[in-house]
Order: sequence, then structure tokens, then C-alpha cells
Amino acid sequence: MDISGLSLTVIILGLSLIVIILRLSLSLQAELILCISSCNSEVVKVTNENNEALKNKD
Repeated sequence: MDISGLSLTVIILGLSLIVIILRLSLSLQAELILCISSCNSEVVKVTNENNEALKNKD
């Protein structure tokens, strides 16, 4: 294997590694967004329950 073939192999490996890292980060971002949205809905639910309890207290 000559130098140009070796450098081409290194470039291809580097690009595939970058693609794998990008795919992992995208899937992690999607999971994080789902987690945050479910946490937000839970906060809204508890806030609404607290507001109702305060209204009924009066």
C-alpha cells in the first residue's frame, strides 16, 4: 500500500467516525428533548393541581 492509499483510508475512517459521532449526538439530543418535555408536562400538572388546591382553600 502506497502513501496515497494509506491517506485515503485514514480520511475515509475519519469521515465515518465523524458520521457515527453525529448520529449518536442526534439520538442523545432527541432523548434529552423527550425527557425535558415529559418533565415540563409533569411540572405543569403539579402546578395546576396546586392552583386548584389554593382556589379550593379560599
